[in-house]
Amino acid sequence: MQVFRVVLRRIMLEARIYEKVPLRRFLYPLQSKRWVRMAWTMMVENAYLMLWWLTFVGGIIKTYSYFLVPYIVAENPNISANQAISLSRRIMKGHKWECFVAQVSFLVWYLLNGATVGLSGIFYSNGYNAAFFAEYYAYLRAVAKENGIEGAGS
Repeated sequence: MQVFRVVLRRIMLEARIYEKVPLRRFLYPLQSKRWVRMAWTMMVENAYLMLWWLTFVGGIIKTYSYFLVPYIVAENPNISANQAISLSRRIMKGHKWECFVAQVSFLVWYLLNGATVGLSGIFYSNGYNAAFFAEYYAYLRAVAKENGIEGAGS
């Protein structure tokens, strides 16, 4: 299931650039022969988060620190788990509150999604939410590149 998060991020990142994204992109982890590495990275991220949630406040902070891990893995399936997590932490430094506010701005959509048993999400808000956060990642990555954050790209 966690690899599917990476696949969806990859599709949304490609949809930013290309007019059409073929359905075979859902097989991206298998085609790239990196699904085991992707699964491992996401498992390590979840293990770290689980441990941080034992402190509650740390769990909240690290949830936003690790927010970009699936996007980073989607762009670079060869990255190690600790490198992806560290890069996400470096990029999100100073942007956690901004990300929280962005998620809160979708609160009404989340409530509507719950009230309609997921139908409003399927037909509208899930795609909008995914597109928004793909653009948000692209923005943060560009800012990180400008600021010379190591690993953010050349």
